[in-house]
Amino acid sequence: MDMTNFSRSFVRMRALRGFRTAYAFYNSNGGRRVFPFTYSHYLKIERGGCLPSLPALALMLQLLRREVSPQERGRLMRDYLRDLCGSALVFDQLFALLLPPAGEIADASALDCLQGRLAVHLTPNQFRAFVSSPEATGCFLVLANVPEALSVEQIAGWIGSSREKCLKALKELRRQGLLRARGRDRYSALSPGRHYLFPSSHGLEPFYKKMRKNVDRLAARHGKPLSSISSVVRLSPQAIAAAIEGFAKTSSVSVGLSQKMTPAGLGSDICELEARVRRLVAF
Repeated sequence: MDMTNFSRSFVRMRALRGFRTAYAFYNSNGGRRVFPFTYSHYLKIERGGCLPSLPALALMLQLLRREVSPQERGRLMRDYLRDLCGSALVFDQLFALLLPPAGEIADASALDCLQGRLAVHLTPNQFRAFVSSPEATGCFLVLANVPEALSVEQIAGWIGSSREKCLKALKELRRQGLLRARGRDRYSALSPGRHYLFPSSHGLEPFYKKMRKNVDRLAARHGKPLSSISSVVRLSPQAIAAAIEGFAKTSSVSVGLSQKMTPAGLGSDICELEARVRRLVAF
């Protein structure tokens, strides 16, 4: 029985998001502590030997760390159901008329491909180190967005903390493989110019709350937000999905415009762009 339609689709999605190997996807997302199966079983899924359960599939999509377009999601589910049926005839009889036509998925944009190649996926342990203190969060955000090595004094001045606290944070970030020491009390990003992606919030919710507090503390030094736009509207599920897709495109454009390969202090700031969709009333 051919079970490779789904595996081919998922492996393509995984690779486009910067997970170069099955092991990288499984391990950087927390391994057995997060996945409901062993690595050997995950390999079997990627090689077309079996299908994940529906809850496991939902988790796998979440762990990709970047938004999956409706077109990609639709194609993946068609391939999943085609493999589940075991034959095209059974699929056509049971599901073909219930699903929209597969259509063609546009080739990934050059920006999407570039972001995938430049992606560095933090492991859960690295993420915990990143949020372990306001200094750790600030130090990493600075060094992840400049190409050169910086002194502890420079970083401490920019994030508004003491040299001692920053040095302690930098040493821990280095121990977790996020930074590189460059001589006496100077540090740089391990991979300058790369795009760092945090792990899924699955199982890490308290640490995401801690990250928010640390980021708010950094932002408080500069007063009010540069821009704030909000609206309260009633939307259908399809309209909500369209809004989220628009936010994702805006985020991708901002990443493409990043100045992280220019030296620090040349008229560009480290900014947080945030868009949220929250339910206020559910009918």
